[in-house]
Amino acid sequence: MTAVTQEQVLSAARWIVSTVGGYAVGRGWIDSDQVTLIAGVAVAFVPLAWSFWSHRASAQVAKAAALPEVARVVMTSQAAADAQPSRKVVAP
Repeated sequence: MTAVTQEQVLSAARWIVSTVGGYAVGRGWIDSDQVTLIAGVAVAFVPLAWSFWSHRASAQVAKAAALPEVARVVMTSQAAADAQPSRKVVAP
């Protein structure tokens, strides 16, 4: 299975906002200008959240371990090594 890309997440966010927003406008809960505002916030927020998620320490270790030129990644503890699914990640 391939990793989900930022474009896929943005596309899903746009779809959710337009679907839920269209429903909310149809029910009279909000107007179309508010949906536009919400969509703008969502499109701005998703890359920020994606950046935090993809740059956390465990994601960086997984990316390093996935490189073919990396033989192994040595973690500082057994628990940290066990948290990674790669066999290249080992404890000292």
